[in-house]
Formats: sequence, C-alpha cells, structure tokens
Amino acid sequence: MKFNKSNLLLGKLRRVLPILLIFLFGGIYAANPGYSATAVKVGIYQDFPLVFADSSGNAKGAYIDVLEYIADKEAWSLEYVACKWADCLAQVEDGDIDILTAIAYSKERAQKYDFNEETFFPNWGQVYSAQNATVNSINDLSGKSVAGLKDDIYFTSLKELAGRANLDIAFVDAEEYEDVFRLIEQEAVNAGILPRLFGA
Repeated sequence: MKFNKSNLLLGKLRRVLPILLIFLFGGIYAANPGYSATAVKVGIYQDFPLVFADSSGNAKGAYIDVLEYIADKEAWSLEYVACKWADCLAQVEDGDIDILTAIAYSKERAQKYDFNEETFFPNWGQVYSAQNATVNSINDLSGKSVAGLKDDIYFTSLKELAGRANLDIAFVDAEEYEDVFRLIEQEAVNAGILPRLFGA
C-alpha cells in the first residue's frame, strides 16, 4: 500500500491539532485569573477575633486569613457577604453563600453542611452573669433569664440541657454576640451564654 507524504502529514496534523489547541487555550485561560478564578461567597458575622467585619466593613479575623491563603492557592475569587448569624445559616442552607466559617459541628448540621475534617480552633460556650446574679452551676440558672445568640449551638445546647433537667429558665434571643453582653449590662437578663473566645 502506498502513502502520499502530504496525506500522511495531514493525518498526523489532524490528530495533533486538537491537542495543541487545548494546550494553547488552556494556557491562555490559566494565565488570566479572570477566566480561571472560581467565585466563592463567604458569610461574615461578628465573632471577633475569628471572623468579623471591621469598622470599614472589611472582612477580618483568623478564619479570613486562612481563607485568603486557600483562595490564593486554589484560584478562588472571594466575595464576602455580611449577615446576622441566623441569616448566615439560612443563606448557606439556601445556597446563597458557599462558605460559613466558625460554625460548630453537630450531627444535625453535618446532614446539611460539609465540614472540614480538622478542627481549626477549639471553642466552647461559657455562661456570663450580671454582678448581682450568683451562677456556679446550671441549676443556679433556674428561675432566671438567659440571653444567647439565636440558633447558636451553645444556646441551643443550653436550652436542651435545661429541658432535660426540668429547669425553669426564660431564654432571650439575641441577634449578635455583643447584644448578649449588652442585655447583661443593662440587667435585662440575669446571664448570657457566649463562645469563650469572644467572651475573653
């Protein structure tokens, strides 16, 4: 069988050309961050010093530093969305935001959200009381009012624990952690529960 050299070269070119084009255009897209960056929306609520918006509205905190580092490595374009805690939870559940930082793990939440495998920062809830209220154990909260962040895991856990112990506690929802301290200061409540790092 005889082969024409020009036909043979054309056949090889037809096989190689698509691969060359993939590399060529792939290189152009990779070199241009506008084409390769993945847009990621991040919910920001006030949980100083882990995640918060400063007085200028800029996202700050330890979680933000880590996210910015990851975004740089993974070619993400981060967009920060300021929201109250309960609204942040609703938005991540609805898919309006992609990432919510500083969210405590629970089995119920794990059915709805993907959690990182490593704990970034261990935290726990702590009860703070007004000076005129003596609180040494959960039993001391019976007959008192306690403020907490709406839908916060520490507040929710305290409510469940109080229910199991049949304690008569008046729970008051707050929208921000700062509001919990404000309610205690104003003596509108006897105590409040907050993450220990925020409290510190």
